[in-house]
Amino acid sequence: MPRAERIPRPAEPVTDTALTAEFITAWHGFRAVLEPVCAQLRADDGRPAWAWRAAHPRQAAADAIANLFFEDDQDAREVRIQPALIGVATDTLRLVHALNARRSRVKRALMALDRRKHVSSDPLSGRQRRRRLGDVVLEAQGLARLHRVQLYREVHVLDRRPDWIGFLWARTRRVERISVAALRTQVQRLLNNPPQAEFAQADLDRLRSLRDDDMLALVEAQPCHARANVAWAKTPAGGFVRRMLPATLPLLYPAEAQEALPKLRPLPEDAESRARRAARTDRKLEQEPFLATLPVYRYRQRSA
Repeated sequence: MPRAERIPRPAEPVTDTALTAEFITAWHGFRAVLEPVCAQLRADDGRPAWAWRAAHPRQAAADAIANLFFEDDQDAREVRIQPALIGVATDTLRLVHALNARRSRVKRALMALDRRKHVSSDPLSGRQRRRRLGDVVLEAQGLARLHRVQLYREVHVLDRRPDWIGFLWARTRRVERISVAALRTQVQRLLNNPPQAEFAQADLDRLRSLRDDDMLALVEAQPCHARANVAWAKTPAGGFVRRMLPATLPLLYPAEAQEALPKLRPLPEDAESRARRAARTDRKLEQEPFLATLPVYRYRQRSA
């Protein structure tokens, strides 16, 4: 007789206890590497270093990488930054790569906890309170002030010394392609909001001139943030290889003692003092918004 095929058993769901244990293990592993990384950053004397608004660049860089918690005067939506360019030994770079790997494990573990809900009841009123399991676990571990954004961002490592680096303030935007049918649904909800009802009706009239499957662009402006334009000279062809990176944390690169700092354009003191860019000639969206209630733009028609 032919043997009956074994039907695989469905995987058992991961328990809250297992997720909590994974986070605690990942957190302690991360902290075990964080401390020597910061110590080596402070001890790499003689290697080139620059940090924005800092008299002691290496100390500022180490403090920024170790800054994982909300401070007393810090707004809940504020993220502390420290743009910097720090030359370090190759041993330090290897440690930073290990730190980033362990940081990723902590991030995955905490995000898994945040997807679970913890329900508790007030012993006096009997009211139930629903919270993220991640918040409950952090409080139990004495980590209630942990700043998720500052924890999750990795330290960028350049594999070789750049020839030039310019720090700048950037105001990017996220563009989402969205159908006219989906936009109608969003705008219709605004009809129940008296201050916007008149504008919503006008937008619906405009959308009726388009097909349901026509695509428009929903544009969301992002906060102004620090970035670094990094360049390496091509040899012998000439020109540069460029790479744009976030600069909220220090950028690290391999350097020898007494080596000169790469050519550098510091970050302007004020984000609003950044130079205005020239208008782009390859703009894909029309200049004026198509709707009044939402930041929606039409795509420009391609010239024949």
